[in-house]
Parts: sequence; structure tokens; C-alpha cells
Amino acid sequence: MSMIRDASLTMDDPVAIFFDMKKNKLILTLSVVFVLLVFSSAAIGAETAFAPAPAPQAGYVLVYVYRPDCPPTMKNAKILVNGTEVARLANKSYTWFYLKEGVHSIMTNWSRFFGTAPQVSLPVAVKSGDTRFLRLGGVSVQHSDYTTNTSDLVPVDAKLASKEMPRLKKYSQAAVQTVD
Repeated sequence: MSMIRDASLTMDDPVAIFFDMKKNKLILTLSVVFVLLVFSSAAIGAETAFAPAPAPQAGYVLVYVYRPDCPPTMKNAKILVNGTEVARLANKSYTWFYLKEGVHSIMTNWSRFFGTAPQVSLPVAVKSGDTRFLRLGGVSVQHSDYTTNTSDLVPVDAKLASKEMPRLKKYSQAAVQTVD
């Protein structure tokens, strides 16, 4: 039995009509699936405008950590406070959390996949009612057979942060919103 249809079949032929209906149904189904995938991926990666965090309670400090455009771009940086992971920060995104007044160690930790990026630790002394801004930066250098990355976590003033942060369109909610 041949899988090739005879060109002499007409639309009056029930077999030809069946194959055409089956073909149209498959095309319609694939089209619907494609449209749903496009809209669902747009919703997942939806960008939101920068929104300031609520003011901290008494005895706490608001800390923003943001990553304007920092290689390795396909990796998320883990943000740790006093050794506890509080957030994962994607490229061109920001997060915020509250710290209790005192001295804390804020650290980045990168996955080892696709090259390495060094861990960076920053001691931060905070007073109740303050707002702190930390920018995550770095550089990737491609060598002939490997990539090296540098990473830094730098305190920045409110004026610079207010210029850079509104350009960020992704908010990464902290897994731990308040650190004592």
C-alpha cells in the first residue's frame, strides 16, 4: 500500500477529504499550541517597572541588592547574609530585604557551571532606619579554552542607585525577607 496519494483524487473523493481534514486539524492544533506557548512564556518573563520597597520597621534597615548588567549573564548569583541564602539574583534585576541593626556579612556565591566567578564578602554595619544600596558587578574574560569571571559587591550612594535601579525591569523576591 502506497503512502503517496494519487493526484487524480478529487475533493469529492471521501479519502481525499479525510486526509485534508486530518491535515487541517493538525495544523490548527499546532497553531493553538504555538500561540499558547508564546503567551505563556511572555507572562513568565514579564518585566515589571521598578517599585520601591516598604519602609523598614523600627530596629531594621532596608537593603537593596541590584545587578545592572553583570557577567556571567546566564547565571543567577546567590546572595547570602551571615551565611544564609536570602535571594538569587538574575542579570538586570534587583531584590531587597530587611536587616536587623548591627554588623552583617553579605556575600555572593555563584554556581560553578559555565566558568567560575569568585565569591565576594562584604561586611556591612547598619543603623536602624537606614537604606543601603549594593551593586553586584563583574567582568567575563574569554580565553582560548576557558572563561574567567570577576565579581564585586559595592556599596553605592542613593543618588547613583536612583539613576541605575529604575532601568532594571526584573524583581527577584528574596526567599528570606527579614534577617535578624
